[in-house]
Amino acid sequence: EGIGVPLERTFCALTEEDLNKRYNKKFEVMNFGVSGYATGDEYILLQKEVMSYAPDMVVLVFFSFNDVTGNYSPLEHVKRRFYFDIDENNNLVLDDSYYKRYLNSLEGRVRFLLDGRSRVLRGLLTLYRNLVAFKKCGIYRGSQLDYSNIESDLFNDELSGDCEIAWKITEQLLFKIKECVESKNSKFLLVSVPNGLQLSEQDAWSKAGLSSRSIRNRPEQILRQISDRKGIDYLDLLPIFLAKS
Repeated sequence: EGIGVPLERTFCALTEEDLNKRYNKKFEVMNFGVSGYATGDEYILLQKEVMSYAPDMVVLVFFSFNDVTGNYSPLEHVKRRFYFDIDENNNLVLDDSYYKRYLNSLEGRVRFLLDGRSRVLRGLLTLYRNLVAFKKCGIYRGSQLDYSNIESDLFNDELSGDCEIAWKITEQLLFKIKECVESKNSKFLLVSVPNGLQLSEQDAWSKAGLSSRSIRNRPEQILRQISDRKGIDYLDLLPIFLAKS
């Protein structure tokens, strides 16, 4: 979403500027990113808004914390989004009950009243929502990031339980997004960006309670496997971030 930087410094604006200079053509890069959205929310947004602009390419930026756990309600801490589950026939099932309850809450009514009228107010609401979410799931402590309660299964060699289900849901959602994009003769690119824990020193991993079985690039490994199975073009930015950190 780029709330933390001026509009001209968001990576979408910089990408547009670089493409126009590099190829001497007119490119337009539109930013549909929303703070806190998971893959399920992005799939809904894609169908309702994004594809109406007839893009030549859709780039989905994947963040391995909430973009996995936020798709499956048992792993989520702030229940104001679209969730999904898998039925006995391995089909995706939408669960919009939490979203509907949020719409009827005081916070939901105020937010949707102000949404779109002021970028500043929207930014403040998003900041407040994220701080509440971080405190509830143990990520935020004062001015410090604390990963002690993060979903450690995201980094384990073998998936199990709710985390395994969340990844299965995520895989189906990514394929649904690919199908939706390509049905309009557009191209789809999946890009993963690392979370702060992946760029931290080993002591941060110990504080987070991660075991020796934990693998720093495990989310990217899974995304690579998903991409290979589903024929999705995939770009992993973790090596670039590690080289720069």
